[in-house]
Amino acid sequence: MKKLFIGNIPFQTSETDLLDWFSGHGFSPAEVAIVRHRLTGDSKGFGFAEFSNESDSQQALEQLNGAEYIRTPAHVERGPQRGPYRAGPGLSGHRTAVSF
Repeated sequence: MKKLFIGNIPFQTSETDLLDWFSGHGFSPAEVAIVRHRLTGDSKGFGFAEFSNESDSQQALEQLNGAEYIRTPAHVERGPQRGPYRAGPGLSGHRTAVSF
């Protein structure tokens, strides 16, 4: 799967709104997500869309980067691709808290 980052979206945007925007441009992402503040649940103004194949995500990237989304140009770019987690040399792979 291929993930795209979508930035510069209004804070009131919902996942359904974002999915409708993609659909209106002829794209069908497998999943969309709006990143929200963990305590308040408020949108942070960006999200991600995941596509089932590389060619659809590439076409969406090319056509929608800079396209208008509710009177503002959306910023679309390649999103983070998660692979298997591998710890670096000498690291156990566990996350630990550090205090100063």
